[in-house]
Amino acid sequence: MIREQDLNLAMLRASLGTAAQHDPYLTRLRFVLPGGPLRPLLPSLTNDPPSISTLPSSTSLFDTHLFGTTLSLSYNLSWPLDLFLDRADVSIYSTIFSFLSAVRKTHTRVHICWTSLSNAQRARRRWTGLSEGGTAEDHDARMRMLRCGWGVVRDMTWFLDTLMGYCAMDVVDVEFRRLKESLAKQRQEIHAKSSTENHVTHAPTPAHLDFTTIRVIHTNYLARVLDGCLLTNPIVSVILRQILDVCERFVALVERWGGDVLPALLFEGSLRGDNDEKVGALVMERWSIVAEIDEVSQLWLNTWVIF
Repeated sequence: MIREQDLNLAMLRASLGTAAQHDPYLTRLRFVLPGGPLRPLLPSLTNDPPSISTLPSSTSLFDTHLFGTTLSLSYNLSWPLDLFLDRADVSIYSTIFSFLSAVRKTHTRVHICWTSLSNAQRARRRWTGLSEGGTAEDHDARMRMLRCGWGVVRDMTWFLDTLMGYCAMDVVDVEFRRLKESLAKQRQEIHAKSSTENHVTHAPTPAHLDFTTIRVIHTNYLARVLDGCLLTNPIVSVILRQILDVCERFVALVERWGGDVLPALLFEGSLRGDNDEKVGALVMERWSIVAEIDEVSQLWLNTWVIF
């Protein structure tokens, strides 16, 4: 059973040894499970990708990606933040967090899958040399399926590396720097104006930003981050979610197969049995699944390139 307090405790433990460990505002961040406590389930291995009509709106499209149920990151507003921030702004931050965490989670799992395939390949090479092993009948099938599996992971890694780098450096980092520059520019203009007025009237004038100006600058900042992360385009958001789902499905299958796309040489189905089972039946069964995932991933990646 996973409860909200478990997630909040995990966040506090993750901050140990980092700059956030002694940050007093960290305790204001909290996870919210609108559907109540969660009972962990196995990853979904369904073949049917979700359609646009069955997916929620773009603002909550990635809220269910981490745990399979709606999960949001909230913040307890206090003075003076509550003077220019409202619940809508906190909801936008939660949407951005859901998207970035979904991409990062899938990115990490694909990297772990790549490591698992590499370890399995090195272990197999100890006994099979430069070939993939197996009988002469299923050697070609094993070789083609292994190459296809590596190609799928390579394409997934490239796409997620590119997407994560773009969102983190070209959107979030650039827009946050732009936000600070906008605030500094406004302060300089107000300071210059107040200095002129003080010189004329000889009366001190406060040089502080009003909350209306801060609210406008911050609202524009959030709008640019949402637009830069492609979350304002529902079609692109749906494509991104479906690509992440394809990656999650492939990684879940590799985990279910013991960390390798190829079955062990002595597994049932790799050799001819008493019931006239064809050589490499298990290999062909997995090959059909990997080929189908490769076709679907190529379709979504090509669609993404078009957009």
